[in-house]
Amino acid sequence: MLESLTAATFEPHRGTDFAVQVDGEEARLRLVEVRAYPHQPRAPRTDPFSLQFVGPAQPALDQRIHRLEHPDLGVLELFLVPTGLVPGGERRYEAVFN
Repeated sequence: MLESLTAATFEPHRGTDFAVQVDGEEARLRLVEVRAYPHQPRAPRTDPFSLQFVGPAQPALDQRIHRLEHPDLGVLELFLVPTGLVPGGERRYEAVFN
């Protein structure tokens, strides 16, 4: 399923929340950026892109595959990487599709 996802799949959902379980509790990650990249020779995907999410500072998500749920997109298992804190104390995460 992940192979069929593109930046265009996520663009209409920018600003919406994805639910994720953290230590048995539900947290919300908001999709704040969808960025498409040019194709690179010998890259597995012809349409690489990344997603940026923000969520609460605590509990923090570890760098690993997380099960995200969205009302329109359903269940997605994405490898999320914490990339730091943003003003206001929220934590930022990135998922890269390349």
